[in-house]
Amino acid sequence: MTGLLPVAVPYPLRLLLTITIEVLLMTYWLMPQLTRRLARWIYPGASPSPDPMRTIIAGGPVALPEPESARRARLRDCALRC
Repeated sequence: MTGLLPVAVPYPLRLLLTITIEVLLMTYWLMPQLTRRLARWIYPGASPSPDPMRTIIAGGPVALPEPESARRARLRDCALRC
């Protein structure tokens, strides 16, 4: 990095710049590519979609049903409050 800039840059600033570039590349380029490639393994029961972000924005795949025990607990709590 010191050879790229004509002036001396303090170490904390170089570190901040390096981390920022790394995080941006991983967030917006690498991880979306990797998620698309591994989608069948990560989400085995979901139907494939051409654009994972469109699925996420639309609410994602069909939600799993609430477990019976959680449903009973929720109804019991409601009955005790009413």
